[in-house]
Amino acid sequence: MNSCRTVAFALIVAAGISCNARGESMPVVHVAVCGLEFDMSFDYRASRPTRVTNSDGMRLCTFNVVAVRPDRFRQPECKTKDEGGQPPYHVCDWVLDRGVSSRPSVQVARARLENRPHLDPFSADEEGRWRLSGSPEGNRPTETLDSSGKSIWHGEISTSTSWRRSQIRNYSIIDAGPGRAPYTLVQLAPDVAVVLNELGWGENQAGEIFRSSLRLGKRKQDLP
Repeated sequence: MNSCRTVAFALIVAAGISCNARGESMPVVHVAVCGLEFDMSFDYRASRPTRVTNSDGMRLCTFNVVAVRPDRFRQPECKTKDEGGQPPYHVCDWVLDRGVSSRPSVQVARARLENRPHLDPFSADEEGRWRLSGSPEGNRPTETLDSSGKSIWHGEISTSTSWRRSQIRNYSIIDAGPGRAPYTLVQLAPDVAVVLNELGWGENQAGEIFRSSLRLGKRKQDLP
Protein backbone atom coordinates (compact mmCIF):
# COMPACT_ATOMS: atom_id res chain seq x y z
CA MET A 1 0.00 0.00 0.00
CA ASN A 2 1.34 3.42 -0.92
CA SER A 3 1.27 6.17 1.66
CA CYS A 4 1.26 9.93 1.14
CA ARG A 5 3.64 12.13 3.04
CA THR A 6 5.07 15.61 2.82
CA VAL A 7 8.75 16.12 2.08
CA ALA A 8 10.90 19.25 2.14
CA PHE A 9 12.23 20.72 -1.07
CA ALA A 10 14.79 23.52 -0.70
CA LEU A 11 13.94 25.31 -3.94
CA ILE A 12 10.27 24.44 -4.36
CA VAL A 13 7.28 25.92 -2.60
CA ALA A 14 5.53 22.62 -1.92
CA ALA A 15 6.30 18.96 -2.50
CA GLY A 16 4.90 15.55 -1.61
CA ILE A 17 5.03 11.88 -2.53
CA SER A 18 1.88 10.23 -3.89
CA CYS A 19 0.58 7.86 -6.54
CA ASN A 20 0.37 9.20 -10.08
CA ALA A 21 -2.88 10.22 -11.76
CA ARG A 22 -3.51 6.71 -13.14
CA GLY A 23 -3.27 5.13 -9.69
CA GLU A 24 -0.04 3.30 -10.53
CA SER A 25 2.58 2.59 -7.91
CA MET A 26 5.34 4.76 -9.41
CA PRO A 27 6.26 7.32 -6.71
CA VAL A 28 5.81 10.91 -7.79
CA VAL A 29 6.68 14.27 -6.27
CA HIS A 30 4.15 17.10 -6.25
CA VAL A 31 5.94 20.31 -7.24
CA ALA A 32 5.00 23.99 -7.19
CA VAL A 33 7.35 26.38 -9.00
CA CYS A 34 7.01 29.44 -11.28
CA GLY A 35 3.30 29.63 -10.46
CA LEU A 36 2.68 26.11 -11.78
CA GLU A 37 1.84 22.85 -10.05
CA PHE A 38 2.56 19.40 -11.44
CA ASP A 39 3.69 15.89 -10.56
CA MET A 40 7.15 14.56 -11.37
CA SER A 41 8.53 11.07 -11.41
CA PHE A 42 10.74 10.57 -8.36
CA ASP A 43 13.65 9.98 -10.77
CA TYR A 44 13.68 13.69 -11.64
CA ARG A 45 13.89 17.04 -9.88
CA ALA A 46 13.29 20.67 -10.80
CA SER A 47 16.27 23.04 -10.81
CA ARG A 48 16.34 26.48 -9.24
CA PRO A 49 13.98 28.77 -11.20
CA THR A 50 15.31 31.78 -13.09
CA ARG A 51 13.30 34.95 -13.73
CA VAL A 52 14.09 37.19 -16.69
CA THR A 53 12.48 39.78 -18.96
CA ASN A 54 13.33 39.28 -22.64
CA SER A 55 14.01 41.94 -25.27
CA ASP A 56 10.27 42.12 -26.08
CA GLY A 57 9.45 42.97 -22.47
CA MET A 58 7.94 39.52 -21.84
CA ARG A 59 8.36 38.19 -18.31
CA LEU A 60 9.64 34.60 -18.09
CA CYS A 61 10.21 32.10 -15.32
CA THR A 62 12.28 29.08 -16.37
CA PHE A 63 13.66 25.90 -14.85
CA ASN A 64 15.19 22.60 -15.92
CA VAL A 65 14.01 19.05 -15.32
CA VAL A 66 17.09 17.11 -14.20
CA ALA A 67 17.55 13.35 -13.75
CA VAL A 68 18.49 12.49 -10.17
CA ARG A 69 20.67 9.63 -11.45
CA PRO A 70 21.51 10.34 -15.13
CA ASP A 71 23.45 7.10 -15.61
CA ARG A 72 20.34 5.07 -14.80
CA PHE A 73 18.78 6.05 -18.12
CA ARG A 74 21.82 5.26 -20.23
CA GLN A 75 22.28 1.90 -21.92
CA PRO A 76 26.00 1.53 -22.79
CA GLU A 77 26.94 -0.52 -25.85
CA CYS A 78 30.03 -2.10 -27.33
CA LYS A 79 31.40 -0.69 -30.60
CA THR A 80 33.52 -2.83 -32.91
CA LYS A 81 36.17 -1.46 -35.27
CA ASP A 82 33.71 -1.73 -38.18
CA GLU A 83 31.26 0.41 -36.20
CA GLY A 84 33.87 3.11 -35.59
CA GLY A 85 34.85 1.95 -32.11
CA GLN A 86 38.35 2.14 -30.69
CA PRO A 87 40.28 -0.04 -28.21
CA PRO A 88 39.67 -1.33 -25.63
CA TYR A 89 36.82 -3.04 -27.47
CA HIS A 90 35.79 -5.16 -24.48
CA VAL A 91 34.75 -2.03 -22.53
CA CYS A 92 31.08 -1.54 -23.43
CA ASP A 93 30.72 2.10 -22.43
CA TRP A 94 29.44 3.80 -25.59
CA VAL A 95 26.33 5.90 -24.93
CA LEU A 96 24.19 7.86 -27.39
CA ASP A 97 24.47 11.59 -26.82
CA ARG A 98 21.46 13.46 -28.23
CA GLY A 99 22.97 16.83 -27.44
CA VAL A 100 22.38 19.42 -24.75
CA SER A 101 19.86 22.13 -25.55
CA SER A 102 20.60 25.73 -24.65
CA ARG A 103 16.89 26.18 -23.95
CA PRO A 104 15.54 25.41 -20.47
CA SER A 105 13.27 22.40 -19.96
CA VAL A 106 10.31 24.60 -18.99
CA GLN A 107 9.59 28.24 -19.87
CA VAL A 108 6.62 29.95 -18.26
CA ALA A 109 5.65 33.17 -20.04
CA ARG A 110 3.16 35.89 -19.13
CA ALA A 111 1.83 36.22 -22.67
CA ARG A 112 -1.38 36.04 -24.70
CA LEU A 113 -1.07 33.73 -27.69
CA GLU A 114 -3.52 35.78 -29.77
CA ASN A 115 -0.84 38.50 -29.80
CA ARG A 116 1.52 36.05 -31.56
CA PRO A 117 4.46 36.37 -29.17
CA HIS A 118 7.79 34.72 -29.91
CA LEU A 119 8.11 31.82 -27.46
CA ASP A 120 11.43 30.24 -28.36
CA PRO A 121 11.46 28.05 -30.41
CA PHE A 122 7.77 28.68 -31.27
CA SER A 123 6.69 31.65 -33.39
CA ALA A 124 3.49 32.47 -35.25
CA ASP A 125 3.27 33.46 -38.92
CA GLU A 126 1.09 36.23 -40.34
CA GLU A 127 -1.89 33.90 -40.43
CA GLY A 128 -1.46 33.00 -36.77
CA ARG A 129 -0.18 29.47 -37.44
CA TRP A 130 2.58 28.32 -35.11
CA ARG A 131 5.96 27.25 -36.43
CA LEU A 132 9.07 25.73 -34.84
CA SER A 133 12.47 27.21 -35.70
CA GLY A 134 14.86 24.42 -36.66
CA SER A 135 12.08 21.96 -37.46
CA PRO A 136 12.25 19.72 -40.55
CA GLU A 137 10.97 21.52 -43.64
CA GLY A 138 7.20 21.45 -43.93
CA ASN A 139 6.75 20.13 -40.40
CA ARG A 140 4.28 22.31 -38.50
CA PRO A 141 3.36 21.78 -34.86
CA THR A 142 0.07 19.93 -34.51
CA GLU A 143 -2.66 21.49 -32.35
CA THR A 144 -4.79 19.41 -30.01
CA LEU A 145 -7.04 19.92 -27.00
CA ASP A 146 -6.48 17.97 -23.81
CA SER A 147 -9.24 16.62 -21.54
CA SER A 148 -9.47 19.91 -19.65
CA GLY A 149 -9.74 22.04 -22.80
CA LYS A 150 -6.18 23.40 -22.85
CA SER A 151 -4.76 24.13 -26.31
CA ILE A 152 -1.53 22.22 -26.98
CA TRP A 153 0.89 22.44 -29.91
CA HIS A 154 3.51 19.74 -30.37
CA GLY A 155 6.38 19.42 -32.84
CA GLU A 156 10.04 18.50 -33.28
CA ILE A 157 13.27 20.28 -34.23
CA SER A 158 16.37 18.77 -35.82
CA THR A 159 19.39 17.95 -33.65
CA SER A 160 22.79 16.26 -34.01
CA THR A 161 23.58 13.01 -32.22
CA SER A 162 26.83 11.19 -31.48
CA TRP A 163 28.26 8.20 -29.63
CA ARG A 164 30.52 9.00 -26.67
CA ARG A 165 32.36 6.87 -24.13
CA SER A 166 31.48 7.07 -20.45
CA GLN A 167 34.57 5.34 -19.01
CA ILE A 168 37.48 5.63 -21.46
CA ARG A 169 38.91 9.16 -21.80
CA ASN A 170 40.98 8.99 -24.97
CA TYR A 171 38.71 8.20 -27.91
CA SER A 172 37.18 9.72 -31.05
CA ILE A 173 33.49 10.64 -31.05
CA ILE A 174 31.34 8.66 -33.51
CA ASP A 175 28.79 10.61 -35.51
CA ALA A 176 25.33 9.07 -35.02
CA GLY A 177 23.55 11.19 -37.61
CA PRO A 178 20.59 13.55 -37.27
CA GLY A 179 18.10 13.35 -34.43
CA ARG A 180 14.97 15.14 -33.31
CA ALA A 181 13.97 16.90 -30.11
CA PRO A 182 10.29 17.28 -29.11
CA TYR A 183 8.80 20.61 -28.00
CA THR A 184 5.34 21.39 -26.67
CA LEU A 185 3.51 24.71 -26.28
CA VAL A 186 0.61 24.82 -23.80
CA GLN A 187 -1.87 27.68 -23.34
CA LEU A 188 -2.42 27.15 -19.63
CA ALA A 189 -4.50 30.33 -19.14
CA PRO A 190 -5.49 33.29 -21.35
CA ASP A 191 -2.32 35.13 -20.27
CA VAL A 192 -0.02 32.22 -19.35
CA ALA A 193 1.85 30.07 -21.88
CA VAL A 194 4.26 27.22 -21.14
CA VAL A 195 6.96 25.89 -23.48
CA LEU A 196 8.32 22.38 -22.76
CA ASN A 197 11.70 21.31 -24.11
CA GLU A 198 11.16 17.56 -23.69
CA LEU A 199 14.50 16.24 -24.93
CA GLY A 200 15.33 13.26 -22.73
CA TRP A 201 12.93 13.66 -19.81
CA GLY A 202 9.62 14.23 -21.62
CA GLU A 203 9.64 11.24 -23.96
CA ASN A 204 8.88 8.55 -21.41
CA GLN A 205 6.41 7.97 -18.58
CA ALA A 206 7.94 10.87 -16.64
CA GLY A 207 6.79 13.24 -19.39
CA GLU A 208 3.28 11.77 -19.38
CA ILE A 209 3.02 12.26 -15.62
CA PHE A 210 4.22 15.86 -15.92
CA ARG A 211 1.93 16.87 -18.80
CA SER A 212 -1.21 15.20 -17.44
CA SER A 213 -0.87 16.96 -14.07
CA LEU A 214 0.31 20.39 -15.28
CA ARG A 215 -1.91 23.23 -14.05
CA LEU A 216 -1.85 26.73 -12.59
CA GLY A 217 -0.69 26.76 -8.99
CA LYS A 218 -2.33 28.28 -5.95
CA ARG A 219 0.45 30.86 -5.56
CA LYS A 220 -0.42 33.20 -8.42
CA GLN A 221 2.25 35.63 -7.16
CA ASP A 222 4.91 33.15 -8.32
CA LEU A 223 3.89 33.53 -11.98
CA PRO A 224 6.24 35.67 -14.08
